[in-house]
Amino acid sequence: MQVFVLGASGKPIYSRHGDETQLSSVMGIIQALMSHYIDNNDHLRTIESKEGRIVFMDQSPLYLVGVGKTSAELMTKQLQMVYNQMLFHLTKGQIERIFKRTSNFDLRRLLQGTEQQMDLLIDRFELQLLPSNPIARMPTKQRQTIQKLFQDYPQELLFGVLIGDRRIIHSISTRSNLSLHPSDLHLIINLVYSSESFKAVESWTPVCCPHLDPNGFLYCHISFLGPDLCLCLLSPQSDAFFSLSKFKASLLEQLQPEMSSLERAIETRFNIVEVGIPGLRHFYFEHKGTHLEADPLAPYTSNKELKRLFALYDQLYQTLKRRPLQGDLGFQVTESETIVCDIRERYTVFAAFNPFALKESVAHSLRSLVRWIKSQNAFTALSN
Repeated sequence: MQVFVLGASGKPIYSRHGDETQLSSVMGIIQALMSHYIDNNDHLRTIESKEGRIVFMDQSPLYLVGVGKTSAELMTKQLQMVYNQMLFHLTKGQIERIFKRTSNFDLRRLLQGTEQQMDLLIDRFELQLLPSNPIARMPTKQRQTIQKLFQDYPQELLFGVLIGDRRIIHSISTRSNLSLHPSDLHLIINLVYSSESFKAVESWTPVCCPHLDPNGFLYCHISFLGPDLCLCLLSPQSDAFFSLSKFKASLLEQLQPEMSSLERAIETRFNIVEVGIPGLRHFYFEHKGTHLEADPLAPYTSNKELKRLFALYDQLYQTLKRRPLQGDLGFQVTESETIVCDIRERYTVFAAFNPFALKESVAHSLRSLVRWIKSQNAFTALSN
């Protein structure tokens, strides 16, 4: 997916592929198109072609454009995530004030150093469907032990999340009326794994969580407890570093007896074979902004084939969402696979079977798959 970001005056801000300064003519055309519709109290949303589509998003004073082959609905969500990534560092109010003073301000000056975060965010789009984050696989007893360690938290703490190799081990909110939105958590994980420097020292950085408050900052304490084990603690208080650092030290001390098994658990993935369902090649289970998936079987062992599979999942998902009544399974058969999707109130599940699988058999297998996933108790990682 190609992404362009520019100011309302046409000033280039970001391009996923190519140097944005060399694409000024393209940016100028985008600005002219969008301004024409905005001036006429209208909005340009998509341009369709046989090769794909162009999706436009007006977040004045910023314009965002995506070029790709997935659905317009998914690309719109992806552009929203790109916009949120910019708010993550600057806040909506700050951007609006800057452009109100200087309409052709070069925002790249303030976003310098965040390009890698943006690139990583976009590169992962093609292997992700809904705005969700992966859950780490872990024995129930071990997860319960970790949950208990978070109970004695300092009063400065608002949110906490323990992450293992980009997967959520445990998350907590200390306010029953507040929760960290999946897309905000996704931005935090993206930040943590965008630079090796976070592994060297404890870090303290302001971050904006757009779904919580697009105009304010929280302060994030970031520390790696192991090679791929990261603890993120968020507070609304700018002077909470030492209190959160003390809490981190206490957690680390209590985790030491579990550290070896914890690191082994982080490396463990769900395996299709152990599910025990004939013909199953891949699954993706989403629940409350988190998801489980297993290491896929052939032919989805390459990124190219996996991206193709996720594009098929997206097509089927969008078709089901347009139906007036939900509850029926969605099926699609290609030369290479049988795809199935089931959208429920509490979860959404996708699965790929061999192309010769019968519809009745697939429906039965999907029910068995859901029972197996629930038996893993992985979603107890979510607290409050």
